[in-house]
Amino acid sequence: MEKLKTFVVKSVEEESADFHFEAYASTYGNTDRDGDVMAKGCFDNTLKTKAVVPMCLNHDRNRVIGKHELSVDEKGLRTRSIFNLSDPEAKKTYDLMKMGALDSLSIGFFINDYEPVDAK
Repeated sequence: MEKLKTFVVKSVEEESADFHFEAYASTYGNTDRDGDVMAKGCFDNTLKTKAVVPMCLNHDRNRVIGKHELSVDEKGLRTRSIFNLSDPEAKKTYDLMKMGALDSLSIGFFINDYEPVDAK
């Protein structure tokens, strides 16, 4: 099953050499808007083989505008996302984020295993 998740980008640094932002893509133990809770360690196996993934505009794999460099810490999954500013769509997206017109993005993933829990 493929899932998409949205998270809010709290800030974009002023112009940097590589035009990037850093954020938590997912945090452990929190219930998201779909009722999913990510358990600590759920990203570990994937990151062993794929710590850099494409940044796709609107989830379109034909519109790669940069890359996400992923890592985990005690809080959750972090991304350092770098835009390819030689691509006009990437430049436009970066500029819109910087001015606050775009303040969120979503991640997609495939679920290999899950354990349903009762909502309380």
